[in-house]
Amino acid sequence: MQTQAPKEQVRPCAPFLKKESPRLIPYAGSPRNMRRKAGLPSAPKKQPPRQRRQLTAELRQWFAAEIAVWPDDPKLPLSWENVVAKGYATYYWTWSRSGLARIPEIAAAFAKRTAELSAGRNRMPRYPERADEKRTRARLLATIADLQAENEKLTRRLRVWQKSAHSRNITVEMLDEAWDEIDRGQTDLELRAKKGLPMPQHVPRQPTKK
Repeated sequence: MQTQAPKEQVRPCAPFLKKESPRLIPYAGSPRNMRRKAGLPSAPKKQPPRQRRQLTAELRQWFAAEIAVWPDDPKLPLSWENVVAKGYATYYWTWSRSGLARIPEIAAAFAKRTAELSAGRNRMPRYPERADEKRTRARLLATIADLQAENEKLTRRLRVWQKSAHSRNITVEMLDEAWDEIDRGQTDLELRAKKGLPMPQHVPRQPTKK
């Protein structure tokens, strides 16, 4: 890509000068302050990056369960737009269609339910209570998976703490004992009175001999 070179415009100088000085005309590739002085439109501002919400295991199970029992309603067909709208109505967040389609379990549930609706099969649960129990069980299993992952993370962190304490000769008994409050010297008189320590006595300074 060729870049536009700055153009030169010749303007006459003072009458007593016998030469002409070139002046650069600003163009699209000029600095911002040069374009501002010339009245040219400035470069567009960069938009802040859009925030994203991660699809946790619980959200994936919820989307898969909702798609699996999608009703055969002509007013509300099974489509990615309606799935995104239902997710927004429940969690007040708009996921992208491509983001949901990249999840294996959501994509498999969508393809399976689409084939069932095309074949004319209605998969509405006969017992809604059991369907709610199934969804609750799926949410609990997803929560257990998240807690197990968090437990593994905390376990690794605890091992690092144990290694650091061992390198500094800090034992478990020392950590179990209650540490004393910090005594800020002679100025914290309330803390010394609370702990029953003797109050400091003022000792006059001896005059220096001249």
